[in-house]
Amino acid sequence: MDAVGGFATFVWPPTGIALTALLLFGTKLWPGIWLAAFCVNLQMGASTWVAATIGIGNTLEAVFAVLWLQKYVGFHRTFDRLRDVLGFVSFAAFLSTTVNATIGVTALCIGKTIPWEQYQTTWFAWWLGDIMGDLIVAPMLLLWIAPMKLKQTLWTYTEALSLGICTVFVGLISFGGVGVKVVRPYFLFPPLIWACIRFGQKGSVLTVFLIATLAIWFTAIGQGPFASTQLREGLSYLDMFLVVLSVTGLVLASIVTQWNQTHQKLVLEIEERKRQEARIRESEARFRLMADAAPVMIWISGTDKLYNYFNKTWLAFRGRTFEEELGNGWAQGLHPVDLERCLDTYSRSFDSRKDFKMEYRLKRCDGGFRFLDHGTPRYAPDGTFQGYIGSCIDIDDRKKIEKALNEAIGVRDEFLSVASHELRTPLTAMQFQIEILDRIFHKRAGDLAQTVDRSVIVQGLLQQIRRFSKLINDMFDVSRITAGQFRLDLEDIDFSSIVKEVCDRHKEESRNAGCEIKLEIDENPTGRCDRTRLDQIVTNLLSNALKFGPGQPIEIKVGQNSASISLSVKDHGIGISSEHQKNLFKRFKQFAPKQNYHGLGLGLWIVHKIVKGLGGEIVVESQPGKGSIFKVILPRNPTTIQDNFPRSQFSSDHSTII
Repeated sequence: MDAVGGFATFVWPPTGIALTALLLFGTKLWPGIWLAAFCVNLQMGASTWVAATIGIGNTLEAVFAVLWLQKYVGFHRTFDRLRDVLGFVSFAAFLSTTVNATIGVTALCIGKTIPWEQYQTTWFAWWLGDIMGDLIVAPMLLLWIAPMKLKQTLWTYTEALSLGICTVFVGLISFGGVGVKVVRPYFLFPPLIWACIRFGQKGSVLTVFLIATLAIWFTAIGQGPFASTQLREGLSYLDMFLVVLSVTGLVLASIVTQWNQTHQKLVLEIEERKRQEARIRESEARFRLMADAAPVMIWISGTDKLYNYFNKTWLAFRGRTFEEELGNGWAQGLHPVDLERCLDTYSRSFDSRKDFKMEYRLKRCDGGFRFLDHGTPRYAPDGTFQGYIGSCIDIDDRKKIEKALNEAIGVRDEFLSVASHELRTPLTAMQFQIEILDRIFHKRAGDLAQTVDRSVIVQGLLQQIRRFSKLINDMFDVSRITAGQFRLDLEDIDFSSIVKEVCDRHKEESRNAGCEIKLEIDENPTGRCDRTRLDQIVTNLLSNALKFGPGQPIEIKVGQNSASISLSVKDHGIGISSEHQKNLFKRFKQFAPKQNYHGLGLGLWIVHKIVKGLGGEIVVESQPGKGSIFKVILPRNPTTIQDNFPRSQFSSDHSTII
């Protein structure tokens, strides 16, 4: 339309169409944009290379606009946010169009299609025409491709038709006729505001498109306030007016949309809050009904730490009225010995918003004292702290049962200790005598075959006795650990010598199992440790490796650094699943088939307790079918070592010895 220099027009819809295509389907469509631009400009008389260059400018314009909108704006093609509108106007309408105008006009001048004297006017016309395509055509396509969100009622259609008629009528008044005053186009802003408020962005862009169509038509035929003797001059002024009108509509519609969304969200939040309050009231009523019928004593406190509710079971237990117990009145029934500890525990737990559980004596209506209390923080649905709720039960009978149980456990441990000692004494003597007999057989070389047969028998007896002895030793260690009598005697030792001694003792067993023991020991790994317990750790880990990895090599490594000494035992046996690894160091836990592997499941538990007592750590890495690696890390110079294991340290796994 009155193209400046034959190429630059003040209205260029393809710019908006190209931008819409890339925003909807991605920048992968850029070859199509370049090809279309190349063909159009070639048909308009441009040389091949000029047409190709102009196509590059058109393509870069659309691609840059899409990339900038995605990177810096996070663009939503619904234009429902103010940042979407401002970003679209800035990056797509004003900034990216300068790229196309500059490349296209420069190519025309270099190709001598237009003289350099027309560079400025041609560039301005090109730039303004692309802006019109981006601001009027692209938003309309992007928004009207999406489905309509308004309720499609008869009233909606009637109002939309009325808006369209009003816009056309005002447009005819504003642009129709010759010598129309410039002030009349501003009559178009009320219909635009109507469209923005009632129909959002879709109504806004459609109204602007309708106004632009009427305005351009009347200006082209020489009518309206923007008509001029030179069409390009009139179109340039009209374009600037339409740019202002379009940006105003987009901005106003986005603000109205955000306000509507905020209003709807606020209404929903208010309705939800009312529903929550109703549910809370119903829940509280239901809770009080259930609490009063519960056999457990229940109390509730507020954010001021004062008790504000007691159920009927509590009041019946205390023999006092609700008003007498309120606040801190209930504390009058605490036993004087428990008073300070009880209130201090409650206060500290309250300040840190943590659960608490404590035993204290509370005066009953008959004058007796016995009780257990448990409190938990309570919160509103929105996460607001509201105080505590607690429950109390009478534990007098449980205390009696616990006392009897502890006495039974003491008797059990004493029996295990005595039984283990009594069983070990004859076993030791028997083992010593069989070893002497074995040496005598080997010294006699007269009847070699008979000697070998007897030696095999003796070795079998020794192996069974060692196995029996290990079981008894394990039981004895369990008894001493649970009784708090497991002592550690620290001294400066050479870790390598102990590891080698254990390996030497297991040579015959490893040969029978078909396992080669490979040692890798750092130079001079010395430190303070209990010699006997370290021997026990290595023995248990090596025995397990021989048991569960027969026919495969066993790798033992001893490493060190300035602070610790590490020991690892690796086998290539059956391995341990991740599910079983969690319970691996508990008492009496065996995960291999019992018909194939003997033992009580105490060895690793004892090793774990010894390592922990020495201030160290033991971990396992294993996969089924690929073997296991047990790693022990012990401090070189323990500073917090325990000379004795307290009973409480070993009662956390809740195991039972039968």
